[in-house]
Formats: sequence, structure tokens, C-alpha cells
Amino acid sequence: MPGDWATGQPGDPATNKMSIYAEAKQIKRRADSVLEEVFRSLFEEIDMDKLRAEVDALREAAPDFKAAQHARTLARRTAIRCAAAGAVTGLPLGLAAIGTFPWSNVPGYVVAQIAGGFLGGIVVWLTYLPHWEATADPAAKLAVFCTAPAIRKPMANVITEIIGTFVLVLAILAVLSPANLTQGSDWARGLGPLLVGAIVWSIGLSLGGPTGYAINPARDLGPRIAHAVLPLPAKGGSDWGYAWVPIVGPIIGGVLGALCYQLIWK
Repeated sequence: MPGDWATGQPGDPATNKMSIYAEAKQIKRRADSVLEEVFRSLFEEIDMDKLRAEVDALREAAPDFKAAQHARTLARRTAIRCAAAGAVTGLPLGLAAIGTFPWSNVPGYVVAQIAGGFLGGIVVWLTYLPHWEATADPAAKLAVFCTAPAIRKPMANVITEIIGTFVLVLAILAVLSPANLTQGSDWARGLGPLLVGAIVWSIGLSLGGPTGYAINPARDLGPRIAHAVLPLPAKGGSDWGYAWVPIVGPIIGGVLGALCYQLIWK
């Protein structure tokens, strides 16, 4: 008996064909999402590293800290939304903890973000190729790629990153919740990035000083790996002894922020 598209049983040619087509579409959607994360992190890191290069490595009329945060925020949010408009910013682990992001997708997104940050570090290295040799300070070169604390107290630094990421994830989930913005609407797609930018801006100005506000493990780890492998002249070490801080802190803060959102607003 020929297969029925509406009531076909497993094994019917029509049913099998629909199943294969649906599975292929699902695989494509996942691949597209991962690719968006790569480009989002790539463009974000290009702009963040470019700003740090101008402030730290080039030593040309460096702006004060608050001015740097303004530039970083504008560059960061613009890059993110050009690369992946509508993508949810924040930690996949935090979103997965409250059931709004599949756990099965977390590894792919994390790897994609780290890869994007790594590629962004390479692009900035190429952009400022003549300047690395002209810059003598290894710490200034490292600061172009990753964060470092103003005062090195690991536990205090972890707490700072936990607080910053907690505020980031909680604020994003609350501000962009369906109660405030109609999901998928043109208004949400246009206004959402600006609201996220304002959140990051405020975090940078108020909480960014002690550690440089990584508030995302991949944003620090990917470029740090790039620093470690790139042939920078007299670059010094990549400060791996501190690298765990901007990984552990944001993971804890992201999960706590998402759980707090679920507890208060859900």
C-alpha cells in the first residue's frame, strides 16, 4: 500500500522521506547556529582586541578607562549583532541550567565561541603586525589578547567575575524576557542589541576595573590561546596561572544569574 503523508507508518517511503528531510533541516539549523557563534565571537574579539591594542600596545594618546569602556561596548555590541543578529548573549551553561538552551548544544557553542575568539586574536595580530616588535612591554602585548587583574588576588578576582557575569545574565534574561519584548518581532530584533549594549556598558563602567570584565570564558580563553601560539616578538608568557579565573568565575556567575532569573521571574 502506498505511504500516506498524513498517517504514514514507519517504513513507508513517504514517512521516511519526511523524516530524513526534517533531520537534515535540524542538522542545518544547528550548523548555522554554531557558525553564527564563531563569527559572533570573531567580530567581538576583533573589536575588543583592536581597542586594547590602541590603548595598551600602541601607546598613542590612550583614553582613560571610562572612555575605553564606551568604545569597547559600542564595538562589541555592533560586532555581535552584525555577526549573529538575534543570537542570545550570555553563557550557554546558564541558559541550559534553566532549560532554555539544550544541554546537547552546549559543547558545540562553547567550542564555536572559543574558536571565534582565537580567530579574532589572529586577525588583530595581523592588523597590527609591525607594532608588536616596536612594543617592548610583554604585559601590554598580552593585554591586547586577554584580561588581567588590577590587583592579583585570585579568589577576589573570581568573585569579581562571578558578580559581573551574574549581573550580565540576570539583566539580559530579565530585560529581553517575553514580558518586556515580543520575541521575534522587528522591534525586539532592533532594540534588543541596544539594551544588551547598555547592560554591558554599565557592567564595564561599574564592575570592569578590577579584572577587565571577561564575563565570558571563551572571550578570554580563545585569544589567550592565540597569544600562546602566535609568533609575537618578545611576548613573554600567556599568564596561564591566571587563566582559570575568567573561566570559573563567569561559569559560576552565569549559572547563578540564570537560576536567579528563574526563581524571581518564572
